Amino acid sequence: MDDSTHLESYAVKKSASKVISLLCTGMEFAHPITVDWSLFNKSADIWPDDALLWFVYGKFAAIYPEEMNMIAYIIRNIMSHNLKGFMIKQMIQQAYIIQNQRENSLTAELKRHITNLSKKVSQTKTKMRHVWDLVIQGNVSEMDNAVKISYRSVEDTKNEFNHVLMKYPNNRFVARSYSRFLYEIAGDRKTFNEWKDKINLLKNGMLANDDKARLLGLAAFPNLPKISTSSSKSALSVATNIESEIFTNFDEFNEEENQIQDEQIRLLVDKIDNLSIPSLKCATITTLVLILLLAVCLTIGVYAYTDYFIKDLKPPIDLLYHVNLIRMYAFMMPLWVHHLIMENMPRAVGTTMKVMNIPNVSDIKLDAVGGFETTKQQLQFFMRQCSISVEALGEFHNYYPDDVLLKPIRTILFDPVIEHHYYQNQYSYTPKNMSLSDIVTDNIVLLGAFLNQENSSPTFWFTGMNQPNTLNSFMSAHLLNNNISQVLDLMDIYMEDLTVYTALLLTYVEIGISIAMGIIWIITAIISINWIEKDKIIIYKSLMSLPKNVVSSASESLRILKKSDEESGTTSEVDSEFSKQEDAMLKLFNTATDSSSIKSLDKILFIIIYIIVMGGTIGVGMLLCSLLPNICETINANSAHISNIMGISSYMMGAEISLNDGVISTFGYGPYAPKYTGIGGRNTSLLFNMTEEQLQQLVNSYNFVKFGSEDAYSKPYPQFFETIDQANANFACEDKNAKLTTIRESLDCLSYDSQIIQFSNMVRRYIEPYKIFTSQVVYDPQETMLDEIWRLGIKLYSTTISPMFENVVQTMTSAMKSDANKAIPFIVILIVVCFIAFFVMLFVTSSIRTHLKFALKYVLHCNVTAVTSTAKIMEVLSGEFRPISKDNAMRNKLYYDSVMKELPDNIIVADQNFKVIEFNKAFERMLSSTIQEGDDLRTFFKSDEFIDKDFQLTNNQEKVLQYIKKDGDGIVLHLLTKCVVVSQSYVVTLRDITQIVMYNNLIKEERNKSDKLLASILPPNLVTRVQNGEKNISFAVQSATILFMDIVEFTPWCASGTAAGVMSTLNLMYRYFDSNLSKGKTLTKIKCIGDCYMAAGGIFCEINQPAVHAKEAVEFGLSSIDSIRQLNAEKNENLKIRVGVNTGGPIVAGVLGTEKPTFEILGPAINMAQQMEHNGVPMQVHVSRPVYELIYGGTIRIKERGQIQIKNGKVVTYLVEGREEA
Repeated sequence: MDDSTHLESYAVKKSASKVISLLCTGMEFAHPITVDWSLFNKSADIWPDDALLWFVYGKFAAIYPEEMNMIAYIIRNIMSHNLKGFMIKQMIQQAYIIQNQRENSLTAELKRHITNLSKKVSQTKTKMRHVWDLVIQGNVSEMDNAVKISYRSVEDTKNEFNHVLMKYPNNRFVARSYSRFLYEIAGDRKTFNEWKDKINLLKNGMLANDDKARLLGLAAFPNLPKISTSSSKSALSVATNIESEIFTNFDEFNEEENQIQDEQIRLLVDKIDNLSIPSLKCATITTLVLILLLAVCLTIGVYAYTDYFIKDLKPPIDLLYHVNLIRMYAFMMPLWVHHLIMENMPRAVGTTMKVMNIPNVSDIKLDAVGGFETTKQQLQFFMRQCSISVEALGEFHNYYPDDVLLKPIRTILFDPVIEHHYYQNQYSYTPKNMSLSDIVTDNIVLLGAFLNQENSSPTFWFTGMNQPNTLNSFMSAHLLNNNISQVLDLMDIYMEDLTVYTALLLTYVEIGISIAMGIIWIITAIISINWIEKDKIIIYKSLMSLPKNVVSSASESLRILKKSDEESGTTSEVDSEFSKQEDAMLKLFNTATDSSSIKSLDKILFIIIYIIVMGGTIGVGMLLCSLLPNICETINANSAHISNIMGISSYMMGAEISLNDGVISTFGYGPYAPKYTGIGGRNTSLLFNMTEEQLQQLVNSYNFVKFGSEDAYSKPYPQFFETIDQANANFACEDKNAKLTTIRESLDCLSYDSQIIQFSNMVRRYIEPYKIFTSQVVYDPQETMLDEIWRLGIKLYSTTISPMFENVVQTMTSAMKSDANKAIPFIVILIVVCFIAFFVMLFVTSSIRTHLKFALKYVLHCNVTAVTSTAKIMEVLSGEFRPISKDNAMRNKLYYDSVMKELPDNIIVADQNFKVIEFNKAFERMLSSTIQEGDDLRTFFKSDEFIDKDFQLTNNQEKVLQYIKKDGDGIVLHLLTKCVVVSQSYVVTLRDITQIVMYNNLIKEERNKSDKLLASILPPNLVTRVQNGEKNISFAVQSATILFMDIVEFTPWCASGTAAGVMSTLNLMYRYFDSNLSKGKTLTKIKCIGDCYMAAGGIFCEINQPAVHAKEAVEFGLSSIDSIRQLNAEKNENLKIRVGVNTGGPIVAGVLGTEKPTFEILGPAINMAQQMEHNGVPMQVHVSRPVYELIYGGTIRIKERGQIQIKNGKVVTYLVEGREEA
């Protein structure tokens, strides 16, 4: 191997697998010929189609990041040789992954990824700016939706970054973009600093994340050099030089915060992360506590009480149990003592043959009779058991002593109310009032006394049934049965009443619990939801408490996506810098969503959760309330089984008492007893009738146990068939195919169910013949049939009835517990549903908490000093969520609603369909119209009260409408009406500005008067300029005609008249003059001084035409002379005026004075006009030469006056005598 010159000949002789093994060995020991790749290259040239060789080659090349070109070379060769297979596919895929992990340049695919990330970042910034815009606007209602959208966008962008970072863990472009995302959007300074350190590593040519392929490769082959010995220049070192240039300006983009600011940011982040929102915490804790209390604890409590309730019902059940035992023993004790006597009584005097045979029951399991086989021992056992049952009745004595239904039962059992016949012999008795328990106890005592005096004398046995010790129990058996039946009937009534009462009571309790739970959950839901909404508003308004300039700066910082250094230095990637218009459009599209549905989603989820939990807890309560009624129903339905199960044996024994007495009565009780007369003097027919009654009761009890009640209320006893089947299995006949020769064999081969029925048939075998033949029938007490009846009764009692009865109480208790346990699966399901809903609530509250903390993290984008200086934000971050009433930002909707109601302006709010939603109190106070919620607002504005009916309900529409109040006065109101659209609702305000309009009209009138007065002082053309405050008003006129008029001998005239007469005449004269002056379009009144009236023409003409204003001035003079003549005629005066007119220029015109402005004209032409008036002829118009030249040739009669002497010399003047007559 050291001699590379022989490699080719060696390779020809050896296979590719040998060479691969050689290559692996060489790399394992870092042999130079393998480490410098020469052996790999030569081997690949010899076996270019061996896929495994290329695979090994690629695996070793992948160890060195600087050999990425070699990996590309291997892949190209694989593809050029068209190699196929799973190993090749895997190799190409792994090469692609390794290449991406080591990629440090900007490839086309990476560029697509970064472009996509840039778009997502831009969209995220737009959505974040939307949140800041809402903060600036103070729009709390849309904050929740905007925050959720922004949070989802940030998370999506973060996930996209994580995906790209997994593919390109050591790429400088991805790292730079991600660090900017952390700084500008996530606000995660801690992670940003970590990535800044990673970027510094990348700047120094180091890897930010471990190269797994290199680490694992060097760990597997520790002898390999750390760096490839290939002479090719490291791509990484080349990239390092580029990188150092790329990241030159990184620190300029991310200026280091000072230590204090970093500490403040860290504290803010810790406060936000550890913030506990009280409403969310309280909602979850309250819900959990209520579920535990109303579902879990209530279930535990009710089931604990159910056990107590079942135990509390044990005394009545025990009473039923022992009373039935007493009834059975009341039949069995006299039956057994009767049989005992008959077993020992001789059939006749002097014979040893007994009346009845001694029973042979040795083949029967006799546990029910104490395991004794003799009649006497069995009787003693019954007496002991009966004493125990009588003693057990005493426990019932104090059971609910005040219960009305139990009182009659206790009376029968313990009070002397039963008329008992105490027999001295068969034909003599003493009536006594005794209790049932006393009668039974007395019978036991008497029987005990009889057994104690037992002897073998025939006389003793002949008289055995004629002494009190035996006779009283025999004669009282049916009496006790009747009273015990009465007790059982009363117990049935008590059980039924208990069932009805419990069901009714629990129905009311169920309704009460359901209503109470519903109220509790509804109140909890309302409080929790409103509290959460208030906390949301507090958090959002805390952001709004930031200074507006701080919020604006934070929003503006997100407006432009800055260009990165690497993008400007090494790539052509360009991030869009949006204009404001484009930014607004993007914001519109990026934030467009169904805000109403998102806003209400949390409330809907909470409502659904609370409905589910409320339904679950109410369902649990209803199921729990049904437990006790179900238990009572079970007791009521099954209590009859206690009586009927034991009733089968009791009535069997009762039938046997009468049967044995009747059968023996046909034979005779001894030599001296009459035939067909039983004990106590009862005849045989009566005894057989009594037997038949007992049989009927037996059949009824049997059918009840087997089939249930006729009305199907009571079901068949569940253990009946099980007990019967078990008895059949234990006591089946030995050979069913054998020939049956005896009654016993026949009975034993019948099922126990059939044996019970057969018992009745066997008894009737004695009754039916007697009914037909009466006194002709004589039965032998020693008949086999009678012995089999006795045996069958003991057998059925011992093997079926007694075991069934012993388990009846336990069966009923199990049935009650079973009924209680039936609800457990459903209760568990409901509780599980409640907890599932609770876990959903935890998820929802966690989501809300995340969104609210995300909203608070917006402050990390603001100036830290401003944030820490904002008291409201720091209070929220400290867990203080109580709103302060004096804080305007914290006032809730109720506050503003109350303010709206009390505003003096009329406010009407309508939905997008113009249907009225609400209006304030000012409506009724201001207007005479009526409006209701749901009315069409457009119809209101078209009503007859409005004079203007063209008001349009559009946004920002404003107009003054006139409204006629139809309340008798007909007052017209001026209403400033404005319509704005807020959140798809129309808000219309109507402000009464009637007084303002009236004041404005009054001011306008006064202003008009002032304007007229000013116009009388100044020319109309200058009035506006003076009103506008113009100070220097002057102008030059090239040519103007000046007119002066003066009253001749004015002073003597004034002195000759009164002041009122003078003023009236002058007023009328100047009125005529002003009227005449208005006829000349170019003429302007200048002023009046005493009796002198001055006017000018051509002052304000846009086109100065001297001939026009000269003619109009002369016409004005002539008209004024005519007016004087008219005045003289009206006033009977003899006034005369002189009129002088001159045309010339230029002259200067302007307003003099500010407080009392006057219009003045200055110039030589004015002096000449005054001389014309002063030297004029009364009642003629005296004009100068320029005027004459301008008016000559018209309709005016004019003549030359000649030269006259004026102030400035001699001039030629003219006199206008009048107008030419047509």
